[in-house]
Amino acid sequence: MGTVLTKLDPLVRWINKFKKKPEKTSVAKEGTPYAEIRDELESFTLVFFKGPNFVSDLIRYLEKVDASKINQYNLKVEKDAFSHVGFIIRSDILDDERVHEDGVYIFESTMSGSLGEGVYNLDGEPFLGMQIRNFDDVLAAYDSDPRSRVAIAPLKREILEDLFEDDELKKKFSYLFAQYEGVKYDWNAYSLLSSLLSCLRPERDELEIILGTEKWQFCSEAVASIYVKLGILPKTVNPKDVVPMDYLGYDDEKAVPEIIEELTYIVKNS
Repeated sequence: MGTVLTKLDPLVRWINKFKKKPEKTSVAKEGTPYAEIRDELESFTLVFFKGPNFVSDLIRYLEKVDASKINQYNLKVEKDAFSHVGFIIRSDILDDERVHEDGVYIFESTMSGSLGEGVYNLDGEPFLGMQIRNFDDVLAAYDSDPRSRVAIAPLKREILEDLFEDDELKKKFSYLFAQYEGVKYDWNAYSLLSSLLSCLRPERDELEIILGTEKWQFCSEAVASIYVKLGILPKTVNPKDVVPMDYLGYDDEKAVPEIIEELTYIVKNS
């Protein structure tokens, strides 16, 4: 898939020159300016996105359809919620020459390049799957559309303290990162729908084996897979059942516990 995207990227960039850009408006979105919180952003902080397109609308609609409880943690979540999630990475948890001490990065399963807000991965390549990108660039590109929203949610302090008590955390996470970076995005439609609609799950595993997609990861699944292995989430959580809003208490049937502090909407630097 990476090779295909690399070949398509110049064509998409050329086409985008002629597309009407979203009107940049002076009407400010409510949120904390990124410049005020950038340097304090901690590794493992969750980042939530509301996209400005039909796919995002559909995901958010289906999340609500299958939700057993709405916002059980009483966080200040806007009515139309989020369709994508990743988490912050900094140099304190990742040993990688591409990651600089003062840099802020996001690890996510998504589309990058000309089809992904114009932001490439740290290798300067387009990709569909698990990758690391510069969060400064991601936020600036994503938030430029007046219809989009971005929010952050740090892990609970006691969870972070337990994590960083482990002297081997950086070594462990760097190992996990090497395992997961480059894993393809799970575009298997049945798998994606089964994460949102529990009635489809009984046949999911067998179908994924037949199609050879059982190791692919969509966004919230990727986060949960790593969080389970680090002990942030319990082993009882099935990452394939987790959708972005489950981290905010939309659905208690999957037993995703409360792991985050207050949700904060952020906006790019003015």
